[in-house]
Amino acid sequence: MGKKKYKWFKYEIDKKNPKIAIWTFNRPNSQNTIPPYNLLPELREAAWTDDGTQVVIIKGEGRSFGSGYGYEGTEELTRAMPEWEELPVGWGASRRTPAMGDPNTPFDAHMSDYINTYALNYMKTFWEQENKFFIAQVHGFCIAGSLELALHCDVTYAADDAWFGYPVTRVMGSLCSPLWYYTMGPKKTIEVMCTGGMISAADAYKWGMVNRVYPTQKDLEKGVRRLADAVALMSPRAIFNMKMQRRVLYMEMGYYAGAHIMGLLGGVLHNNTTPEAREFHRLIMEQGPRAAYDYCNAPFAEFDKEWRSARAKPIEQKKPAKRKKK
Repeated sequence: MGKKKYKWFKYEIDKKNPKIAIWTFNRPNSQNTIPPYNLLPELREAAWTDDGTQVVIIKGEGRSFGSGYGYEGTEELTRAMPEWEELPVGWGASRRTPAMGDPNTPFDAHMSDYINTYALNYMKTFWEQENKFFIAQVHGFCIAGSLELALHCDVTYAADDAWFGYPVTRVMGSLCSPLWYYTMGPKKTIEVMCTGGMISAADAYKWGMVNRVYPTQKDLEKGVRRLADAVALMSPRAIFNMKMQRRVLYMEMGYYAGAHIMGLLGGVLHNNTTPEAREFHRLIMEQGPRAAYDYCNAPFAEFDKEWRSARAKPIEQKKPAKRKKK
């Protein structure tokens, strides 16, 4: 496969069909966390690069598609923090680099603009870029920011072992984008947001979050490839026209207004305005995403019994059967 170098994800052009690109999140040690200051800008750059492709498959290495925003330790976060000059124009009046959970960063320059101005500006690239068709190939965990990314892709296919959710709403109570309401509807969205429970692949399909579910990851790979080959046969103008129609429809349905208020609300809650938010970010920085999610989930242990029990079997790594000697 032809390759283009990006630091925070693996980029490949399919050798059999040069109209298909494959982007792989390759941070399996952290279950493919999304470093927002680094990975998201690279994804947008790749999306808008004229590389001759018109279909992009997005997937993850290891056991998960992605476990949301995060860095592999505080040292990596420190190295990744952008300088003030690298931040988007109009970030805020304090001239401080925003750090998630930093109580010394004033509100006007902090997370109030982070989700809306920064993260969603990168996420919506996948439906604003009308010359390319994006397919999310999901297995394992797909939560928080990773789920937002999958929702922003044109199509989301999943393996039966996939689990979707936004557990941080249990302490912060605000989703990132309005796409939840467009895919699941208001009733299911508010239920998921207020409980923070995980959603199985079967329910995600039933509620409209994913297009198809496949019994195994191998079947998922085949299904995604079949779709990618079909879309690669379409004329570029046909893809452009369809995506433009959807973008205009989202605008009329209030996507930008919804993203604005969600960004503000998410910013208030992310900006250390509650004891729960402070503890969540302390754990993120000091112990990693797993500890922070465990903190969110601890009071809901009884509520989570059902999905944890169901999850144990599908993602279990089965040993191959021993061949009988003749």
